This record gives sequence, C-alpha cells and structure tokens, in this order.
Amino acid sequence: AQKNYAPAQVRMGQYCENWEKQLRKSKEEEALQWYQKAADQENADGIYHVGRCYGKGIGTDWDEDTAYLYYWDAEQQGHLPAKLARGRFYMEGFRGVRGGAKKAEKIYQELVAKEYVPAMKELAWLYTYDMYGMQDAEKAKALFLKAAYHGEGDASAFKELAKAYMWGSFRKNRWGNPWINSEEEQSLKAEEQKEAVYWLTR
Repeated sequence: AQKNYAPAQVRMGQYCENWEKQLRKSKEEEALQWYQKAADQENADGIYHVGRCYGKGIGTDWDEDTAYLYYWDAEQQGHLPAKLARGRFYMEGFRGVRGGAKKAEKIYQELVAKEYVPAMKELAWLYTYDMYGMQDAEKAKALFLKAAYHGEGDASAFKELAKAYMWGSFRKNRWGNPWINSEEEQSLKAEEQKEAVYWLTR
C-alpha cells in the first residue's frame, strides 16, 4: 500500500474501517485516506469505497451528493456494486427525485441482466412491497430463487424469501403487517408461516 499499489490501499482501508470500536473514529478517517489514495489512481474499488464513506458518514461528514458522484465514476468502469448503490440512492429518495423507485428498478434490471446476485435480491424486494406501486409477488419470488440458485448459490436469498412470507409482504395493502383479525386472514397467515419455515430450512 505504501508503494502506491491501489488494490492494497483498498485492503488497508477495509482493515482500518473494521477496527475496534474505541479506535473506530480515527481508523475510519484513516480508512477514507487509503480509499482516496486508491481512488486517485482511478481504481474502481477505491472510488466506490470513497463514495460509500461519504454515503454513510464513515471518516467524514455525510454527503450524498459527493457519494453519488463517486458511485457514478466507479460505475463508468463497470463497477457493479457502485451501480447498485446508485440504485439504492434513488430508492431512498435521493435529492427528492420523483419516481425514484422506477429509476431504481431500471438500474436493478440492468444489473440482473448481468447476473449480479445482490441486484436480484434488491429487485425482488422492490416487487415484494405494494408501497411502490410495483408489487408483483411472482416476479419477486422468482428473483429470490434466481439469486439463491445462481452459481454457487446465495443462501441468504432463501432467508429473505422466508422473511417476506413471515411478514405477509406479498399481500396487497399489507406491507409486512403481522397483525391479523379475520378467520380468513388467520388461515392465510398460517400458510405464509408454513412457506417461511420451508424456505428457512433450505
């Protein structure tokens, strides 16, 4: 890292960021410095991590505009996590942009087309809840399973699918509400719990 090797600088940044809690503040600042050194050499990982630091207030003040610019720069080098982070920004209402969920959907779809597993799960959650006006339970389930079985597999996708069932998230106008009243809802909830247990044990 001291010899200006960018990948090593990124690793040093990660090492500092995960330091013990009592030293975390100073180490987070050091982490950002290492990431910045890598970014200054146009290293995509370094650029992405600098953006992440600004986006989460790690070693610096929170600044979503600066974070977005770094994510964009890393994305121009084909950095998939940076593109995913940009999609999350829109989901979280970045700059008060209207239709942020639709912008995020487009980004996630582009990443899914590249077989990027984290984007499969993000898009699945977007289709799970009805709060965005894009609820599609079948698409969501298919994406969770695509992520779970892709390549070597992502077991966390099974857990996320189970969580969606457990919270009743696939139901219209439910948005994960666990409280039930009618007999019909109780029966539906029982079926959802069965599905949740099934996927939790995969």
